[in-house]
Amino acid sequence: PMVVHVSTEDMQEKRFDINVNTIGTQAEGYALGDISLSQDYIYVNGPVSEIGMVSSVGIEVDISEATSDVSGTAQIVFYDANGHAIDIDERMELSLSEINYVQPIYRIKSLSISAGAVGEPAEGYIYDGVEVSPSFVSVYGPEELLDMYSSIEIPDSAIDISGATRNVTLSIDIAPYIPEGLILSEASSQISAIARIRRAPETS
Repeated sequence: PMVVHVSTEDMQEKRFDINVNTIGTQAEGYALGDISLSQDYIYVNGPVSEIGMVSSVGIEVDISEATSDVSGTAQIVFYDANGHAIDIDERMELSLSEINYVQPIYRIKSLSISAGAVGEPAEGYIYDGVEVSPSFVSVYGPEELLDMYSSIEIPDSAIDISGATRNVTLSIDIAPYIPEGLILSEASSQISAIARIRRAPETS
């Protein structure tokens, strides 16, 4: 008699979050906004051994030299533990095979920074204004918002010179003063501010 060996394996359903892998770099002077996906996860059903080979799931979006929003439809790509794209077994069933996406591309704009101070220096001393460094900061966001602003004002209350007899130097976090809807593109949001104080000239 003929003997037939049958091998069986458990099936598994697993949810994977959709990762976005960008290809290339946007044009100089532009920044990436938060990408929007038609769905940010999928379910995959298949043999346990095949599911175990999949470490992550994502799509690839080409933004090379982009100066405006990039949108389209991308096929789901499967990756192993080393980040290499892999082919999946035909027995694997997916809840969907492609994702619609919109990748915002924003223009970067430099805004000047201005600051004042509150209070009065000690008697016999004069306040000569505030110097900030850097004097410009780069932001990005929707074009209609960028067109509305050319500068950022730090409120006078942030620098108090009451009773000062020498320069007042502060490190200021500028993030709270960035106009709503715009995003700071600098690595650090800290700036240096120096309120200049000098002795008043003597009068005869």
